[in-house]
Amino acid sequence: MTRWACWAVALLSIARGGLGTDVLQQRRTFSASKTFGELYERYADGLAVAIAEAAAFCAQPGQPGCLSDAVEMEIAYLRIRHARPGLVWEASPHHGYSSTWILRALEDNHHGRLVSFDLINKADPFVMKHRRRWSFVVGDFRQTFPLQAAGGVLPDYLLLDSFHSAAFGQFYVSTVFPAFHSHTLVSIHDVFNSAFWSDTQRGRNLTVYPAYLPNEEGIIILSWLAFQEDKSACRVFTFARERAPTELHELAEHRKIALGNSSMLDVTAAMNPTLFFELNCQRT
Repeated sequence: MTRWACWAVALLSIARGGLGTDVLQQRRTFSASKTFGELYERYADGLAVAIAEAAAFCAQPGQPGCLSDAVEMEIAYLRIRHARPGLVWEASPHHGYSSTWILRALEDNHHGRLVSFDLINKADPFVMKHRRRWSFVVGDFRQTFPLQAAGGVLPDYLLLDSFHSAAFGQFYVSTVFPAFHSHTLVSIHDVFNSAFWSDTQRGRNLTVYPAYLPNEEGIIILSWLAFQEDKSACRVFTFARERAPTELHELAEHRKIALGNSSMLDVTAAMNPTLFFELNCQRT
């Protein structure tokens, strides 16, 4: 079967709910016993500080903007607080907005390090102040990942936000994910971003590619996830507005109860396009 035929099958399956219902297990959990509502309540104080720091980061003069929506970074913070990873890798942090969230979670845990990968180091002073927990690797992630992985020390949490294209998606499923042999948490940004189909072209034809569909990178990743054995990947979920509106609204209610006046942001208005899952675990 050709690549385009595979894409056609994947698109049809997603459109009919196949990959959507089987892979996107719309649970508000990432472990057997902890719901995100419970985690919002458990880590509310630390999360309030992280939210304030993120707001200060975004308000800086000349700051190019915050490229991730609120809920998805809060979920990343909560996952890190709960799982207590010893090592986190992030690909393409740009000016470091996602880095500030990750480093705040590691600091609050008093445990763990962050390694960032990008073509150019544009790290903000907010990131640099956590230098003791942070290091930077310069270069194309497709080249630096194999070199770093060859050292045998792989992360417990992986955040991917590189060039969004089918080629990068294929790199992830053929090279990155198979390299992990132990339990790993994964976040991939922009999978359900309805504003574009790929970084190789501008905009998105919503008649051809409806808003609820993942982008072309996401098609590759969700297709791979759909055909894994039970222990290869589990707890696949998103709070993307276009894909999981009910779950997003329910999460917003939990968030409101836990945080009170710490954040009055209407999180349901943002796209929150990240896809979350775990590698090498048993689906439950």
